[in-house]
Amino acid sequence: PAPPDRPDLYPGVSSTYFHDEVGPGSKLLSKSPRGQFFLDPNRVNPVVLLSAGVGLTPLVSMLNAIVEVGSDRPVWFIHGSRNSSEHALGAQVRSVGQENSNVQIHIRYSRPLSGDQTGRDYDEKGYVDIELVKRLVPRPDLDFYLCGPTPFMKSLFTGLLEWGVSESHIHYEFFGPASALQERAKVAPAKRKAEISQCCQDLEVNFIKSGVKANWNPSFESILDLAEANGLSPDYSCRSGICHTCLCKLEEGEVEYVLEPLEPPEAGSVLICCSKPKTPLVIAV
Repeated sequence: PAPPDRPDLYPGVSSTYFHDEVGPGSKLLSKSPRGQFFLDPNRVNPVVLLSAGVGLTPLVSMLNAIVEVGSDRPVWFIHGSRNSSEHALGAQVRSVGQENSNVQIHIRYSRPLSGDQTGRDYDEKGYVDIELVKRLVPRPDLDFYLCGPTPFMKSLFTGLLEWGVSESHIHYEFFGPASALQERAKVAPAKRKAEISQCCQDLEVNFIKSGVKANWNPSFESILDLAEANGLSPDYSCRSGICHTCLCKLEEGEVEYVLEPLEPPEAGSVLICCSKPKTPLVIAV
């Protein structure tokens, strides 16, 4: 149904269908998981898992994967919630920390209930911010994974960059344009440069709105990579053809998809996060 404070809103179509119609024996068409937000549990580098609200869901899966393979890599699991009534999986996460000496758990409640106990339900009152992270985590050259609401994500993303964490070491799940997380001027626009000798001179990509032209380079995974390497900052989110945040108008040329979009874009449009040029291109970026 619609939220109690907004009865004018249309009920969620998908959630309503799943709650009312789907049950044991139902057959559903689905596709395999995809996306860039995942963790290799067999690596040994220290990892920091930062979440707020229901954003802890994928990070709990990462935490479980690490301990299930018997890894002793250092892990910091730092989570923020309003109070115990909205804190999912709290006891489970506490248990993982108690049973694994390499796992450090820290929970903050912004509005703890009268029955919430420090040390049992949460560790401190307040929000998860960069100052807390810097106090708990010994150094910035670790891998950081973030998931939560926009203010939380923006604050932590910017704070980590200012602390000296490399952008390539910040991994996140965010439902919205990535540009909302940061002031682009604070981030080096070119994530990496390719060797000029690798460029395909016959495949020029013209980002017509920006007045930037660049030759395609096979070392890049997508047109989005090429754009970023040339100082542009198109909106994106999933980088895997799911969300359509990166959808742009294709003025001229043909592309091929290195990862098939979950839902193909309309003719004359292109998802630049998962495509590469097949012919010279003119794109409205």
